[in-house]
Order: sequence, then C-alpha cells, then structure tokens
Amino acid sequence: FPSHDNGHDLHFRRLAAARAIGENVSEEEIEAIRQTELAACSSSDVIYYPDPEEVQLVADLLASKKQVISLPVVVFTAEVIAAGRKKAERISAPAAGRLLFVGGFSHKPNTDGILWFVHEVLPQIRDRFGTVHLAIAGSNPPAEIQLLASEGIDVTGFIPDDELERQYEVADVAIVPLRFGAGVKGKVIEAMANGVPVVTTPFGIQGIASAEKLTLIASDPEGFAAAVVECLRDREKARKRARAALTFVQQSHSTAVLRRALQAGLIVTGK
Repeated sequence: FPSHDNGHDLHFRRLAAARAIGENVSEEEIEAIRQTELAACSSSDVIYYPDPEEVQLVADLLASKKQVISLPVVVFTAEVIAAGRKKAERISAPAAGRLLFVGGFSHKPNTDGILWFVHEVLPQIRDRFGTVHLAIAGSNPPAEIQLLASEGIDVTGFIPDDELERQYEVADVAIVPLRFGAGVKGKVIEAMANGVPVVTTPFGIQGIASAEKLTLIASDPEGFAAAVVECLRDREKARKRARAALTFVQQSHSTAVLRRALQAGLIVTGK
C-alpha cells in the first residue's frame, strides 16, 4: 500500500538555526535528527512539506524519483477569509497599540522569541510610540513566561477558539518574533487570515513568497521595534499589507488548495 509522509518542517534545520544563535545543540544531535527525517522520507512514496524551499531541499537530499509536494500548513474556508477581509477594512488610525502574540510554549522558538521581544524590543516600542498592550496567548507557558505578566502585558495561557477570535478582533498588530525555526509558521498564516497586520522576522516568514509585500520584517531589536511602530502609525500601509496577505492566504492556504495537493499525491500513487 503506498505510503505518505507529512512533515511540518525539517527539524534538523530548526536545530541548526538554534545552534547558530547559541542554543545548546550539538552537531551530532543535528545530524542524528537529519538522518531520522531523511529515513522517514525515504520509506514513503509521497512526501509533503509546507515550505516550498524545504520541498526542494528534501527532493535534492533524497536524489531519487520520490514525489515531494508542498502541502499548506493550515487552511481556511472562504467564510473565514471573508471575515478577515472585513476586519482588514476596519484598520484605521490611530491604533490603540494592542499587540498580540500567539504560540504554544511547548515549542522552544516561541519561548525564546517572546522573551527576546519583551526584554529587548518592547521597551523601544514604548519609548517611540507610548503606551502599548501586549497579549501573549498560548498553552503551557513556563514560569519565565508567566512572570512577564504585568501592567500592559497579559499572559493568558491556553484560550478557546472564541476567545482567540476576540483577541484577533481587537489586535492592531500580530507579532511573530522568532529568532530560529524552520518551515512555514501557522501563526503567521492565521494572523493573515484574520486580517491582522503582521510584524515578524526572517525566520517567521520562511516559505512565504513576496513576504515583504505582506508583512513587515526585521531581525534585530531596533528594526523590529521600528517596524511595529510603523505598523501602528501608518495604518493605511498596514491595511494595504493586510489586504495583500488575505489574497495570499486565499491563493495558497484555502481548502481548495489543500484538496489539489492531496489529489496530486493520490495520482502519483495511482489511487
């Protein structure tokens, strides 16, 4: 029976990026994970990854006739995208300064990223813009994340879908301050689908074509702070990016796109 392998991202690439910023990851650990991932791919007839760059990398590493297909990391219905467009059209000045971060804290890049943002970026935003409010939403926040809760910062822990929808409804900017990672980030696509302008890093925007037209991107504290302030102040440009991001989601992360990718895999295996 034909075998299908669906990967979220290439874990060995994420570990290599973590090592590059000083995380305690050995070359041996990276290589072991690389061999494990490639072995899983080699044993499958069809392989799916969300990031087109990783699709090509897997195809090159296997150097075989295996079919490697780009599969959306998350998909949204036409109704969700239409609601996001209504939200985007309501973007206006002045912004209230409400920032939103969404991410589960069992995933180490999320913990690292939001600590970096709060300690190194947020003070600069406050100096340049004034009062802002940050909501940190995500399951399993460790003690170091819970300790961030203070005036102007809410740490919600896990929240149900209706509360997450409310958070997106009131957010002026979604921040994705990841300093390492791999693959397409579901939190970025989700924010786009909800019509919220996104500020992120090069790691946060991996696997997304023409990302600079859809989001603001910065990798250092000064640049990230400046990008958030620009997004809060220039709401017309923020609205333009949010509109473009919604078009991107419709074209690449809809249920129709998912159906076509899965059908391509079934054709390859003759089913």
